[in-house]
Formats: sequence, C-alpha cells, structure tokens
Amino acid sequence: MTDNECRKIAEACADKLEGVPDGFEITTAMLVKECGFDLYEMDFGDLIEVHMALFKTAKARKLKLDMSKHDGKVEGLPYNLDFAVYHRKKSRNQGI
Repeated sequence: MTDNECRKIAEACADKLEGVPDGFEITTAMLVKECGFDLYEMDFGDLIEVHMALFKTAKARKLKLDMSKHDGKVEGLPYNLDFAVYHRKKSRNQGI
C-alpha cells in the first residue's frame, strides 16, 4: 500500500467519524470496512499504517479517538481494539 492510498483510507474514515456522536465506539478495522474498503486486500502492516494515519488525521480534525480503556492491558492488534470518538470544541480563548 502506498502512502497516498493509506492517507485516502484514513481521510475517508475520519470523514465518517465526523458524523458520529460523542462516545461512539468502533475499531479501525470495522471503520475501514464500513467505508467500503476491502480488508482482505490489506496485510497486517497495511492495517497498522492505516490505524496510525487515522489517529493522526483525526487529531488534525479535532477528533479525539480514546483507547484509554485498553491502557495497561496486553490485548490484540491495535486496529482490532475499539476506541471512543469525541469531538473537541474550539476554545473561546483561542481567538478562533
């Protein structure tokens, strides 16, 4: 998978997350599938890269993807662990 393909998938997933309510929970793998991408065309490394790109894209869009309930646990692959979505509000003190 190229960087451009990875970025395209992350952008599509972030687009979808902008329309969900605060507290909505999903995994990266489920989100990729819901956005119409074929998980079977991706390998382990591709999904890790998409997961990381999604979190970077979400942060730039003021979305917090919270995986804190998995802190301190030895669990599965990060793209198969759920996260909660929160929309960050702009501060009045930022002058925006």
